[in-house]
Amino acid sequence: MIRFSDVSVTYRGGVRALRNVDLRIDDGEFVVIVGLSGAGKSTLLRALNGLVPATSGSITIDGTEVVGAQSAELRAIRSRIGMIFQTFNLVNRTSVLNNVLMGRLASVPAWRSTIGLWPATDTEIAMQALERVGIVEKAYVRAADLSGGQQQRVGIARALAQEPSVMLADEPVAALDPVTSRQVMGDLRRINRELGITTLVNLHFLDLAREFGRRLVGLRDGEVVFDGDIADVTDETFRDIYGRAITDDDLLAVDLTGGSITRAGLTTNVYVGLRYLASWLSGSGAAAINNLMEDAATAEISRSQIWQWIRHGSLLEDDTIITADLVRQEIANQMGVIAEELGSEAFADLPFEEARRVFEQVTLSSEFVEFLTLPAYELLD
Repeated sequence: MIRFSDVSVTYRGGVRALRNVDLRIDDGEFVVIVGLSGAGKSTLLRALNGLVPATSGSITIDGTEVVGAQSAELRAIRSRIGMIFQTFNLVNRTSVLNNVLMGRLASVPAWRSTIGLWPATDTEIAMQALERVGIVEKAYVRAADLSGGQQQRVGIARALAQEPSVMLADEPVAALDPVTSRQVMGDLRRINRELGITTLVNLHFLDLAREFGRRLVGLRDGEVVFDGDIADVTDETFRDIYGRAITDDDLLAVDLTGGSITRAGLTTNVYVGLRYLASWLSGSGAAAINNLMEDAATAEISRSQIWQWIRHGSLLEDDTIITADLVRQEIANQMGVIAEELGSEAFADLPFEEARRVFEQVTLSSEFVEFLTLPAYELLD
């Protein structure tokens, strides 16, 4: 159990980051913390693992006091707390496996980690952590060669390799696109459920908080202004936490109804998905598609947004109305381009049913599967 008792944190210069915080978090809980930038979210997590010293009050983890702990005690506390950072904090020049093994540093002698002579048991723990986040095949790839979403999964695996009782995630999806953000949040929620690791996640995006959270803690100016079940949270609750109206910047899935987009953006969404199909049909196989999965997540427009634009007759930047026929034509154009590259006219005429069958055999995000398979086309009719 984690307990904050009347905790305050004041930085040099007199800035009060936390004010008299009282929280009790039971074992196995999944807690999402929201608030404006500067509300104290990061300070709360960093105070918990001793990276930021509390000015007053008490913080305990399973009865062990964090505030005022000596260096040896802090090391022991931190060894039980996995930390996931917004900026990944990987060593880019070394392999994914070596990065994950950093989570075992508290468990091995310094000389072993210095020369890279890791015990077989620790290597197995690291590989299992990579398998749990779905990137074990990247174990010997340099971290610098991974996409942002894959790098964050390495960060999660590194934290898992500690075999922690508590997991802290400080804005883990802030640098990720919408599709990958949901995948990473899904990983964290699944790990919490399967392993029972107490998990605290700082989020800025309120729709993600509502989608993945069980319990919500709202911070405003360093004070806890809401603490309750996510089922009880309303838009009014978020307005009270933020002290203002909710804006598009507070949401991951922005409603762009009536907005304008570029033709290049529309082309990107169609092209990326069809490129996967081309990869599969040209014999590269599902593995090649999976290796490029994260690139698909960077497409500029989601399927649901396209339907919104079609439904409301929105315009491209050149004042062309987005219609079902325009999307179909863009699909046909891109299939023709890829077919020419492959030297196969048959690809241009590939039935949508066949496209769906292909996508069912590979691992892609549901957002893109839905966009490029039969149900999506039916919505255009």
